[in-house]
Amino acid sequence: MPPKIFTHKQAGEQLGVSERTITRWVASGALKRYRINSQLVITKDSLEKAEPPLNGGMDNPKIGRLKGIIRSLVEMIGSRGLNLTDEETETMQKVKNELG
Repeated sequence: MPPKIFTHKQAGEQLGVSERTITRWVASGALKRYRINSQLVITKDSLEKAEPPLNGGMDNPKIGRLKGIIRSLVEMIGSRGLNLTDEETETMQKVKNELG
């Protein structure tokens, strides 16, 4: 019997995530996809064996570099003594906490 296959959208529906998340998992190697004729598909077996990153792919080197840049910007803004609104200060603190 041929394997059950899914498009990225269908795979996302099966796993309860967005199509974009499926694409990111494929790009990170956490999920295997195949080409059948001109269509990119994911098999049911691949979905069952998937090991999606629990951190949403934050270990990706490009994302790590962006985190570093954002961290530097947040520190620079904080060190300039700018008059930030309470909302801006709160957002800066949230960003600091998220980046670790």
